[in-house]
Amino acid sequence: PLVWVPGGGINVMQPLWVGDLARCLVEAVNRPDLRNQTIELAGSERFRYSEIVGMVLEAANLRRWPFHAPPLLARAMNSLTIWMFRRPMLNRYDHDCFSTNEITELDVVIRLFGFQPARLPDNLAHLRRRGVYRRPFQG
Repeated sequence: PLVWVPGGGINVMQPLWVGDLARCLVEAVNRPDLRNQTIELAGSERFRYSEIVGMVLEAANLRRWPFHAPPLLARAMNSLTIWMFRRPMLNRYDHDCFSTNEITELDVVIRLFGFQPARLPDNLAHLRRRGVYRRPFQG
């Protein structure tokens, strides 16, 4: 079994736990100094996409070999999946995300909202449960 890693997995991301995002949004709405501001929110750690895939597979206790698809091959594979499935694996926006780094300052949540965001490895334990959480990773 393979796990597809588009773009070769080299792009860098700063995952932010949804609970921390919600906390930031609620606080931002209630703060006059943040009104009409564009805020780039991100977690306080940077990972290559291939590292994130590895952490998710390990947390879910799944063994998959990564298939590192270069961007050109990923686009071609996606075009083929349109013919085979109702929805393609990735859309054009997804391809763009895997071709550029999506990062900002590491301390943005601490500086603007005064708390340390949760670490990615600490929020993957739910993947060990059987059921709907594991379905996207099942072969």
